[in-house]
Amino acid sequence: MKFHEALKECVENGKPIWRKDWNGQNMFVIYQAGSTIKTSALKSELVQKVHEEKGNSEIEIAGHFDMYNAQGKLIIGWVASQTDMASDMWVAQGVE
Repeated sequence: MKFHEALKECVENGKPIWRKDWNGQNMFVIYQAGSTIKTSALKSELVQKVHEEKGNSEIEIAGHFDMYNAQGKLIIGWVASQTDMASDMWVAQGVE
């Protein structure tokens, strides 16, 4: 399937997606919907300070794509390459 078709499955239906021709085993991309977390849960003291100065006790995390890589690690904030976007070798889990 084409990239835009895979993205639709990923965002609208929560399906993990991947390219058939990726070298790594068990690599896939997921969409994480936006959420809100407590500012105190952040590791960055600077971000905590900025939000606390504004009177915010929570911070909104925007929706984004993440990748599970071949080493089993979650990569936050995946961005497709030009090759990814031009490929028609995309798969969405459970979609033929």
